[in-house]
Amino acid sequence: NYSKIVFLFVMMSYFVFIAISKAYFDRYSLPIFLLLLLLLVPQNIELSRTKRTVGLMIIFLIYIFSVVETLDYFNWQKCRWKAISHLQNNGISNNEIDG
Repeated sequence: NYSKIVFLFVMMSYFVFIAISKAYFDRYSLPIFLLLLLLLVPQNIELSRTKRTVGLMIIFLIYIFSVVETLDYFNWQKCRWKAISHLQNNGISNNEIDG
C-alpha cells in the first residue's frame, strides 16, 4: 500500500533527524508515535455520524487545551524574564536571583 510506504518513509526520515540532532527532548518523538498509531488503525472503519462527531470534538478539545496551555507557558516565561530584568535593573546580582 502506497500510503503506508509514505508513512514509513516520513517516520524514518524524522527519526534520522532526531538521531543526528544534538539536542533531544522527549516531545520530539511524539510525531513518530502519532504516525505509528495511524499505521495501526484499520483502513476500513465504518463509524456512525455520532461517533465521528464525538471523536472530532475530543480532538478539537485537546487541540484547544494544548494551544491555551502553550500560550500560558509563553506568558509565564515572558513575566519571569521581565521580573528578572527588573531585579537586575535594581542592582540585584545574578547569583541572588533564583530563576
